[in-house]
Amino acid sequence: MELSAISSGRRAGLPSGAAGAIDQAVLWAVRLQSGAAGEAERQACAVWRCASPLHEQAWRQVQAVEQAFCAVPADGARTARQTLDAAAQATGQPASRRRALTLLGVGALGAVSAVLAARMASWRHETSYASPSGERRQLVLADGTRLQLNTHTAVDVVFTPLQRLLVLREGEIFIATGADTDALAGKRPFWVQTAQARMQAMGTAFAVRQDLSAATQLHVRHGSVAIHLKGKAPVLAQAGETYRMDGQGAAPITRVLQPESDPTAWLDGVLVAKQMRLDAFAAALSRHHGEAVYCEPNAAALRVSGVFQLDGPHAIARALDALAATLPVQIGATGNGQPMIALL
Repeated sequence: MELSAISSGRRAGLPSGAAGAIDQAVLWAVRLQSGAAGEAERQACAVWRCASPLHEQAWRQVQAVEQAFCAVPADGARTARQTLDAAAQATGQPASRRRALTLLGVGALGAVSAVLAARMASWRHETSYASPSGERRQLVLADGTRLQLNTHTAVDVVFTPLQRLLVLREGEIFIATGADTDALAGKRPFWVQTAQARMQAMGTAFAVRQDLSAATQLHVRHGSVAIHLKGKAPVLAQAGETYRMDGQGAAPITRVLQPESDPTAWLDGVLVAKQMRLDAFAAALSRHHGEAVYCEPNAAALRVSGVFQLDGPHAIARALDALAATLPVQIGATGNGQPMIALL
């Protein structure tokens, strides 16, 4: 939803009362679309709308902008660019986003023209990031959020005036949410979505993994995260807690009291195993390096503990040598030459 054009109204000749109502309408829209609003918030918004004709008018303006934005034709961006260029030429100097919208006169041009200009001002950002096998990436997003991608990870980032959303397609990410100081209507809700759940950060640093086994793992390092599953009451995960969501069965969400591995050790380039099943250990090595490590069923239930380096040459070979030195296993190779762990 593009609200920048509406909020610019107070700089385009709207009366101060109308400008204040617009700002309140924007904040109500943010709250109701945050995903955390309940019936009490919706009723409170309805009471606010009924309190004054000005409130209802402002609410309808905000909704009109959203609908107009959804209906913008494909060539709308070109039209908006021409309008902004004309505004800049009229003043003899380059126009900033807000300065250009002021010159356009939002109220006179109407909602659709304002939305076109707002769209050209890049109020909606959609970006995809990925990391190949064996590599990790560190990024700083537009809101100040620090995003780290573990190996073999794909994530979509969608920022709008109402929310910040990360869609984790596969792999593992660590997030330290930013202050979002430049947001139009105050700090926007921050969401992470996977195939199994939606999670809302609350001033947080946390890690999320999308497993190949169709499950999501969340670990909260600082702050808290609200976990939302369809048809279930939200669960609040606190600092130090780990949760696993598969979205199915009688227990679609469970708290993991003793994780088999440190959920954030990969940030330092290590795998910290804590009585980890050997088949899970082999899968973790495979995930980090993109090279399949097989564990025969007769050795799968063995447990391994230790700190294993993930970076540098021959990392897998070093980890497997350590296994052979401490467990009753032998390291061989499959017919395709891939490493294989088998019971002695």
